[in-house]
Amino acid sequence: MVQQLVIPMLIILLGSIPGTPNNNRADDPNSSSHKLFVSIGAKKAGDAVMKGSYRLRRGAAQRKGKSIEEILSDKSLWGAGFPSALAALPAMSRMGEKRVWVFQDKMLGETKYAGREEAYGASLKLTEELKIVPKPRSSQFAALIANVAPLKVEVHYLTEDRSYRISAAGPQFLPDRLSMAMVRSRLGKEERVSTELLDDGTERRPVVLTLHHYAGGAIVFVESDLNPNIGSVDRVFLDAPKISASIF
Repeated sequence: MVQQLVIPMLIILLGSIPGTPNNNRADDPNSSSHKLFVSIGAKKAGDAVMKGSYRLRRGAAQRKGKSIEEILSDKSLWGAGFPSALAALPAMSRMGEKRVWVFQDKMLGETKYAGREEAYGASLKLTEELKIVPKPRSSQFAALIANVAPLKVEVHYLTEDRSYRISAAGPQFLPDRLSMAMVRSRLGKEERVSTELLDDGTERRPVVLTLHHYAGGAIVFVESDLNPNIGSVDRVFLDAPKISASIF
């Protein structure tokens, strides 16, 4: 490094000594010393650009999170019955559900119906939709949902916001005692964190949900301030259209 700096400086000094021929002066654009100095400088600038570009690419690769497929196939994050919920996502998407809420024993649509009767009509339609399960793109997911248990469709009254929703109940969708610490140990740091409030329209304090976003928001692990186990995953939000398009 020192040698690379000293040589150009000597060239400049020698070229600046009175009596030095003009064709060797560093300030003469046509001199050989000037061309050598420019060449060395250009090489160093090029090296710096290449190093900076490499650091940017390496940093981007390190920040890139896991894909939808990688997260959904990580068995440590899901319960034994999760394949049944996964197979039901296309039906939920066809019902117009953008985001599906997955709990340990059920999955809920996000649509709020005016009353139980209206929600019941939608539940009958969902029952029919669940009979149609498209074939997954990969053999891995095809094997995963090959022998899924049927889900029981019903109307669910969510007390958190006093809404009627369609529900598909089944076996254990989420593992016992799943925590955000466990999620981060498997997936790394979340892409972003946000909060949502569930208000039931009364004077009761709203329920505060803390959302931890992964895979561009397609999979969101959610904490609830009503859950006594601080740091535990209370439910998971799944983007039904996006996941359906990725898996099926």
